[in-house]
Amino acid sequence: MLLLSACVDYQAPGYTDVIRRPMDFSTIQSKLSDSQYTSVDAVIADIRLIFTNCSVYHAMPTSPQRQAGVKLSRHFERRLKELRLTSTPSAGASKSRAGAK
Repeated sequence: MLLLSACVDYQAPGYTDVIRRPMDFSTIQSKLSDSQYTSVDAVIADIRLIFTNCSVYHAMPTSPQRQAGVKLSRHFERRLKELRLTSTPSAGASKSRAGAK
């Protein structure tokens, strides 16, 4: 589930049991509007967290939601490279499944 706004359990049962650090695009938009980000890397990290959370919540590789999230994540990473805004995800975050509880 790629979230446009904050998730509640009735929309995604068990989401708050599985995802330790929820993130959604409306939160990113608010943080941008309120100048809460101190770097481009911080924005990129929050966007990557959305994709990580999507893969963690939709654990089955054949899940259409997971597949959509992976596809969008790949597109995002390609665009970062094209724009030369590459920011390497921390090795620990990807290994520890940063969004999982």
